Amino acid sequence: MSATAILGNRGGQFTKRITFDGVTHGAIATVAIGTITGSIIITRMLNQCSAGLVSAAAGSISLGATGSLAGLIAATLATLIDTFEFWHDATPELGVGSVLVDRFLVPDLNYTVTDGAITAGSIDFIVDWLPNEPGSQLA
Repeated sequence: MSATAILGNRGGQFTKRITFDGVTHGAIATVAIGTITGSIIITRMLNQCSAGLVSAAAGSISLGATGSLAGLIAATLATLIDTFEFWHDATPELGVGSVLVDRFLVPDLNYTVTDGAITAGSIDFIVDWLPNEPGSQLA
């Protein structure tokens, strides 16, 4: 995981790879990808699958914040998210991917797994952000 501040507290880029194993990442639960202090504005967010997701029990995954678990991306059947595809909505795409832009977010960036564990695969999350108030951070 890395969080790089750009020009002091004027935002930055946050990157994190989540590797699903059905236990630490991928069990039926809500898990923080990044912790937000204060509030931020996501100026650009790209989520790309680096290894296809596997779930024998029809697991689904959504992306959001505490209190709005699918506020960024609605629940998506995990096995639809294949290697190199971009996950930006419930229909991942290969080739040209859309980015999520201009989203206000508090307090944490989370993914939620429902219905069945995700036992393999990985997604890279790349988030460009700006603070919405002094002292806000994404780490």
